[in-house]
Amino acid sequence: MHTLVLVLMMLANTTVLAPRYIDFGPIAVDDDYEMLYPLAYVDIPVLDNDLSGKGGGPLRVTGVSAERGGKAAVVDGKFVRVAIEWSSIGEGAIAHGTYTIANDRGSSEGSWTVWYWSEIEP
Repeated sequence: MHTLVLVLMMLANTTVLAPRYIDFGPIAVDDDYEMLYPLAYVDIPVLDNDLSGKGGGPLRVTGVSAERGGKAAVVDGKFVRVAIEWSSIGEGAIAHGTYTIANDRGSSEGSWTVWYWSEIEP
């Protein structure tokens, strides 16, 4: 009985701290772009799923690289444009690279991947 009273007293005296907002800088979330027919280039809206953090201002794409399958460039600070090199590409992940986003709070790096499927089977 004494143990139960002690536990109840401890629970009653425990202070629950209210959660506060989480303060973070920008976070880049990896992006996938899928094609069902060949295109010369694609514009990937990489900022659509990225997080800007609290009070950091608008995000912008500040850098890009292509590791395989094409050449990449930043368009209007909002998109990653990938010019696909179709000469030696089959299906699946045909191009891949990284991009950097930034705002007043800092920067973050994410990756982009372009997928190509000539047919989709159920």
